[in-house]
Amino acid sequence: LNFEANIRSVTTSTRDIRLENVQLFPNPSSDYFQISRIDNVDRVILYNIIGRKMREFDAQEGARYRVAGLPDGLYLAALVNDQKGVLRTLRVHKRTSRP
Repeated sequence: LNFEANIRSVTTSTRDIRLENVQLFPNPSSDYFQISRIDNVDRVILYNIIGRKMREFDAQEGARYRVAGLPDGLYLAALVNDQKGVLRTLRVHKRTSRP
């Protein structure tokens, strides 16, 4: 038996590595959240814990992503690059502020 294998090396750019330091704040959130260091991110997609898409946003540095009106609970924010797919997923705790 003969087997043929093609091996490609994968190089990670420094832009991808910076996503390891990304931060989501405030968390828990009541009205909005922000994401620091969103280099190379095109969209932020917010899913509930069972995987239903709840909101989708165009990613912009310094933008506030609105969660007001969503039920309290745990959500997942997928940081998406249109060419590479999901780069990172962050947890978002949505909690209504109480007086």
